[in-house]
Amino acid sequence: MRNPMLAPPVTSNYQFAVYSGAYKVDLTAEPEQPQALFADRGIAINYAGAKWPSTFEVVDLWESYP
Repeated sequence: MRNPMLAPPVTSNYQFAVYSGAYKVDLTAEPEQPQALFADRGIAINYAGAKWPSTFEVVDLWESYP
């Protein structure tokens, strides 16, 4: 059961996706899902750098993709 005190996330508020970079060390051959979403780039970089210091990527979801 959901906690009524926790509002559902508004995904449009989150501009930055954090990826672990598992493919860089051959831990996966599948497309990687983001591990976390953030509204602030700096916080995303700090979070990812603490968890995956040599492989992480932070992607701006609002930036156009070719």
